[in-house]
Amino acid sequence: MSSANRGHWQGPLLWFLWGALMGFGLLGILSIGIVLLLVGLGLLVPLLRGGFPGRWMALAGAALPWTVFALAGVVNPNCASGSATITPSGEERFTCEVMSSSTEFVPYLLVSAGVMASGLFLFFRSRRRTPTIQNQRGQDSATSS
Repeated sequence: MSSANRGHWQGPLLWFLWGALMGFGLLGILSIGIVLLLVGLGLLVPLLRGGFPGRWMALAGAALPWTVFALAGVVNPNCASGSATITPSGEERFTCEVMSSSTEFVPYLLVSAGVMASGLFLFFRSRRRTPTIQNQRGQDSATSS
């Protein structure tokens, strides 16, 4: 892959991956999140040194785990607290006392989807503004002749 074309999608995908690692790391900080945050920090060094374009994709990547989490809460509400009873026949029954409503997740879903959309919008907007190297070379040769 030529150096001019290297960052066309490689950079944005690496930034998206970095953002997703950091977002999922924060979401799962009490379990595997610490490992993901460390891997993400390790990936940050080559991203910054390599000068990869597409940094706005990190915003979209970071919002991805939160959007999936909120969407799962909207689609499948859970029992927040309840009590288990054993009947005289030995059968166990669980009664849900407080049900987490799917509407509790709607603000999270809207905000995380908005952050993801903003990252994608800013990425494609900056992509459109930045002229490609081939276009610059074509303009340079046109002005010199």
